[in-house]
Amino acid sequence: RRIAELKTDFKLRILLVLVDVEDNTNVLLFLNRLAMIQNFTLLLSWSEEEAARYLETFKAFDGKDASLIQKREQVNFIDQV
Repeated sequence: RRIAELKTDFKLRILLVLVDVEDNTNVLLFLNRLAMIQNFTLLLSWSEEEAARYLETFKAFDGKDASLIQKREQVNFIDQV
């Protein structure tokens, strides 16, 4: 229900999941299907530290230009040859 309320309010919609159960196959298949249908990016983390790093990274790059993480082309003549 909460996912349906978001509709298309955001350009990037991420579903961050902390996987902390042994038998996770059915749940992950359901979440994967849900993310695909609702146009979410599904990120799985296997520890709380990994989930925290994802959140820190998103917060650090929030509002920044995409050129910060894009590959830079070399401009030297030797690199072009």
